[in-house]
Amino acid sequence: MLARLFWILMLTSCMLTSCENEGSAFEDSPLAGRLAGFDWEYQYGQANFELSSNSYEVEVYSTAQTEIDPCDIVSTIRGFVSVQFPSNTGTYQIPGQATLSFIQPGIANIPLTATSGFLEITAITGTRISGYTEANFDVDNAVIGGFILQVCN
Repeated sequence: MLARLFWILMLTSCMLTSCENEGSAFEDSPLAGRLAGFDWEYQYGQANFELSSNSYEVEVYSTAQTEIDPCDIVSTIRGFVSVQFPSNTGTYQIPGQATLSFIQPGIANIPLTATSGFLEITAITGTRISGYTEANFDVDNAVIGGFILQVCN
């Protein structure tokens, strides 16, 4: 009986230790993919809460963006990923419960809205949102990976 209890405690300890050492989705695989047929890599993003829809409006920028603070970006000619999702943590279907659009470089008024995928929001605080997504429009516009966003309002 005592030996059995020892092994149960040992296994529980091992499971807890390995869980603590696992990286977040962002650390394991930062958001990357293709936008307008070019390689695209996440650098940072801004999130703004929209009270009227009780949702977040998000813009996720690539390593090509030069501003230091993502909340300082008002407009850009570089391509980016635009996301809208409810204000709670959870997993959302794209399209449907969440929307993800690929904003083409230099053509900000013509978004290509993802036709398949999902968005998982893992944490929301007053200053940051973290999550993971996989979304596709076509082979030239697709992303997968984790991200951390700065809440700007």
